[in-house]
Amino acid sequence: MIPRATLSSSGLDQVGKHNSPTSYGFLLYHTLRLIISPRNDHALTPLPEPITYPHTATRTFEVDYWKAITRLAAGRFINKDNADCVRDPATQKLLKHKKRDLDALGDWLLAYYRKLIGRHGMRGKALAGELPFQWRTDFDYPWMDGWLGNQMGL
Repeated sequence: MIPRATLSSSGLDQVGKHNSPTSYGFLLYHTLRLIISPRNDHALTPLPEPITYPHTATRTFEVDYWKAITRLAAGRFINKDNADCVRDPATQKLLKHKKRDLDALGDWLLAYYRKLIGRHGMRGKALAGELPFQWRTDFDYPWMDGWLGNQMGL
């Protein structure tokens, strides 16, 4: 962290002159500008009261969050990438199981959030659902179970 007193406004302007809008320096320039001179005519004044922060800014929430990430990353649903189940013999031999888990994971997440909505009395106010789509690709990918199933309407 750069202490506020060590970077003058004119020094910051020099940083800004050496960066393009697509560079990290441009982002650094504007971030530091807000720290040095936080007045921003486009900001909401005053800021609205936070809705979820008091509930999520706790150590318990953080631990639960990372446990959920771990469970989803390494748990029962191991073949989450649409291309995990390439159909060639060499790949099939290395898979712990032969089918992709992406659809099963989606079903599990929908059930989880529907239960959560019900448990918090939000039925009719919050929804958890799916939106089917069909991939339109320039090339066929018959070795990818996800693509193949999608094209077959599965």
